[in-house]
Amino acid sequence: MLASPEDTHGNKGRVNILAYGPPGTGKTVIKNYLVDKFDSESIDGPRVSKADITYNKNSDEFGQLPKAHKSILVVEEADEMNEEPLGAALTSLGESGEVEIRDKSIPAEAQGVFLSNFQSVQQARQQWSREAVNRFDFTIEFDELSDEKKDETLDWHYKYFRKPKPNDDEDMFLNYLKACLTFEPEIEELKDIQEYKTDNIDDINNIREGLSVMNIAWIIARLNLSDVKLKHYKQAHGMLE
Repeated sequence: MLASPEDTHGNKGRVNILAYGPPGTGKTVIKNYLVDKFDSESIDGPRVSKADITYNKNSDEFGQLPKAHKSILVVEEADEMNEEPLGAALTSLGESGEVEIRDKSIPAEAQGVFLSNFQSVQQARQQWSREAVNRFDFTIEFDELSDEKKDETLDWHYKYFRKPKPNDDEDMFLNYLKACLTFEPEIEELKDIQEYKTDNIDDINNIREGLSVMNIAWIIARLNLSDVKLKHYKQAHGMLE
């Protein structure tokens, strides 16, 4: 998601994520990191109105989506969002990249990271709709840690309890990401990709999903500082449910 491109030539480059799983599995840690390191906007689903997320005509203030233009909007407890703000958010996070207020269109090319307590993708589809969940390029499950991983994680936290945490890996990651964001891959093996897509067209439910696969293949190539090859498209295609 962080390596995804901006929208261009009518193509949506932004990537949206729906994370789900029980409380206490680390979803809020993701929110805090995105807010701290990438100046993301954040809002709590249970307390958000359509005006909060789009535009408040009474105070003449932009909502969270326009504020997150060209950036990231993190929604906590997204499963508790009401229908109106959810619909407005998903419209903006889709191809439109804007919010409609009366006769005005306000740019809102945000990337959405929705953190939810859904227990499964199926539950999300039942509560929202299949079409709503399809707005997300990735659905990511947060699961409980095994006892072994829990013990290992607590050892690390105990070691640095009330002390500065080491950040060498983080500095390396941020420098690497900065390098990736300057790289613009070309589609090197287009004919091979098109043939593979045709052979597996039954796996792609709609045009939006097909474009998302190519977008993710492009991002995978960018992360490898490579032009887009068939292996990148196959990897992206393999992420389809």
